[in-house]
Amino acid sequence: RWRASGKHFGDELLQVMMTRATVQVNWSKPQEIASMVWALAKLGADVDTELLQAMQGRAAATVGSFNPQEISNFLWAMAKMNATVDVGLVEAMMARARETLSGFNTQGVAMLMWALAQLKF
Repeated sequence: RWRASGKHFGDELLQVMMTRATVQVNWSKPQEIASMVWALAKLGADVDTELLQAMQGRAAATVGSFNPQEISNFLWAMAKMNATVDVGLVEAMMARARETLSGFNTQGVAMLMWALAQLKF
């Protein structure tokens, strides 16, 4: 979590931003979705179910436009947050990963493999 001298700061702002993100995610592009979920995972934020479901719903709707980095970042972040991920979404992302396999670099492959292991796929 965000910390300065042992005290939390930015929690109120983070909550406001997550509320806004719940609305904005409905028209977000794959890069924006992947970046948002990655940032929340890196922050160790307590993400509410509504936002997680909204991000997964939008990812499912746009999975055909995800590139390799977005796939690996999205699934890595979901795994890092111990989120429950819809099986259909993971399967769709794996199908997209097969379509874009030549675009994966070593780091992307490693992140994706770790995410799938953590998500028990």
